Amino acid sequence: MTERFGGLRSVNNPRQICQIICHIRREMSDFPLVVALIITYERTDVAIETIRGIKDRIHYPNLDFHIADDGSKDGHVAALIAEIGPDYEVTVSNTGGHSVGRSMNMGTAAVLERAHLWLHWEDDWVPNMDIDLVPCVRLLEGDDRIGMIRMGRLHANVSGEVISGGDRLWWMLSEQDEWAWTGHAAMRHKRFHDAYGDYVEGLPPGQTEMTMLDKVNATKGPRMVWPAWLRYDICDHIGDGYSYKEAMENRQMDREAAAQEFAERIEQGKVRP
Repeated sequence: MTERFGGLRSVNNPRQICQIICHIRREMSDFPLVVALIITYERTDVAIETIRGIKDRIHYPNLDFHIADDGSKDGHVAALIAEIGPDYEVTVSNTGGHSVGRSMNMGTAAVLERAHLWLHWEDDWVPNMDIDLVPCVRLLEGDDRIGMIRMGRLHANVSGEVISGGDRLWWMLSEQDEWAWTGHAAMRHKRFHDAYGDYVEGLPPGQTEMTMLDKVNATKGPRMVWPAWLRYDICDHIGDGYSYKEAMENRQMDREAAAQEFAERIEQGKVRP
């Protein structure tokens, strides 16, 4: 199920009026729409910090949001919509608690209904610096060899070549590098999805990422780049203090138990909220 908040459906309240104005302005923009796809489950305080980071530090004149929720408790999505505010058009998809794979697939499908560029962003990645998306858009629009721009940190022993595009330099990662693709924060083009397809559904989070990694490595498709014009620490992974992957996969906790433990750790001051 996908819901739309804003756009041109009605003018019943000030928020909708603001969003209609935003919609018209963006329809007239010279810049293609980019949608920030927020993949989320339960961690409201972390997700709010992520959204604030995107709004404060990622700069682009035609940006909207989609919240891909995996069945969080009542109030979570509403809090994220409130944090995003009236200046953006927001759509929402909800799996009802199926799996992160289905959540990402539903979110991507909703994004591709209105844009061909998106920020693929789990709810615990925060930009460490100001990022101008215009060079990223120009690169992805102008070079059909490229499908994804990585915005997480580089891994050890990385290999590749420096290329130019969008008035910037980029590190194009080697096709022989088995870790060229990661599930970290990234900007993607529709050609990435066309080539590599959907995530496997019904698996725990870490296994979901690993099956996509295997699919990317086994498929001849568009390349991954890393912005050589930005610092190494583009984003902080603020979820490092507690990982659903570790709880669900190494300790065989179900989703609800993992979420409850995370809430308790925040209350006890053991992890960063």
